[in-house]
Amino acid sequence: MIRAMLMTRHPVLAKQITIGHIDISNDQTGSEASSHHDIEVYRRAKDKAEAEHFCSGRLEGFPRSQVSYYDLLHQALNACAGNGFGSTTKLQTHLQVTLALMEGGTGKPEPKGLINIERRKGSSDTAAKFTIELFATDPADGQLKVFRSGQLRNFDVTANGYFDLLRACLNAAVRDGFFVRPPTS
Repeated sequence: MIRAMLMTRHPVLAKQITIGHIDISNDQTGSEASSHHDIEVYRRAKDKAEAEHFCSGRLEGFPRSQVSYYDLLHQALNACAGNGFGSTTKLQTHLQVTLALMEGGTGKPEPKGLINIERRKGSSDTAAKFTIELFATDPADGQLKVFRSGQLRNFDVTANGYFDLLRACLNAAVRDGFFVRPPTS
């Protein structure tokens, strides 16, 4: 199972808080080249200690030998988008998403990636601009390092929530050619 944890800085307490998470589970019905996944999205409601189930989705025919964890998250969010993510809470200026692999759906998460999304100063609420950084584990030393960066422009923070922001950033990253692995020879 892959879990993507969404976190932001609390504006008053000045600490990281969890906004929600996305669980993506391989249902083992696919093949070596093409897998099928169940998707569960959880978000933390205001004044609630625990995340609550928000929506479910399904991703079929994922070409797992050709793409990365980031693409799996991107396609999972797009598969769930028809259910609507729009929760119009006041978005903070920073969103951090941790991608972790959890063997068998339980146990200690093994970090595989990190997405850092930061709102740029001077942008309006209806046309906000964000800087996106994608981190991956460097095989040489096992540390997370930036492997791509990009921008999202004209995002309406008054009509969209954190899951919408993450989806829009990943859509922008795909347009810039971030995910597909180069063919091996």
